[in-house]
Amino acid sequence: SRLVTAIIIPASVQSIGESSFKYCLSLTSVSFEGNSTLAIIHNNAFYRSGLTSFVVPKSVTSINFQAFSECFILTSITFEANSVLETIGNGAFKISGLTSFQIPKGVSIIDGYTFSQTKITTLHIPRNVTSIGYQAFMNTPLTSVTFEAGSQLTVIYTQAFQRTRMTTIVIPKSVTDIYPYAFLDSDLFAVTFET
Repeated sequence: SRLVTAIIIPASVQSIGESSFKYCLSLTSVSFEGNSTLAIIHNNAFYRSGLTSFVVPKSVTSINFQAFSECFILTSITFEANSVLETIGNGAFKISGLTSFQIPKGVSIIDGYTFSQTKITTLHIPRNVTSIGYQAFMNTPLTSVTFEAGSQLTVIYTQAFQRTRMTTIVIPKSVTDIYPYAFLDSDLFAVTFET
């Protein structure tokens, strides 16, 4: 029902199905029983819901396509300690109200549109991330991006940082490809390449 306002998810639930709470505008609270075994949050699971914050159980390995997209008042996503998250799907948080985000260390790909049109201003990218996808951060007020020492990043795709507010960036020495328009219409005036 679109009138549901709060949910407590039992520890035995291992996945939240596709579009389970899509358009649940009244849903403001989702919590999990202790020792959650949740592994997957499927496509569009909370698309355009009324969530303002969400704590991801440490057992979750995948947040799929547009899982939290267009959650306009969702400002906070946090991960339990020792998160095993590996995958953040295309557009997972696109056009949400996120103002910050801490990427778990096990994530290897920032997919296309993932944080596009959010309100994130700073971001630290863990060493295991190997690619930053198409329009991943486009149209955000992002002013600072830093990379963990020993970064394994190899690719920054087209328009990844288009229309951001970064003025400087240090590109990890592991990067082999920066695609066209990666920083189009940004405030960037200085780029440094690690040696």
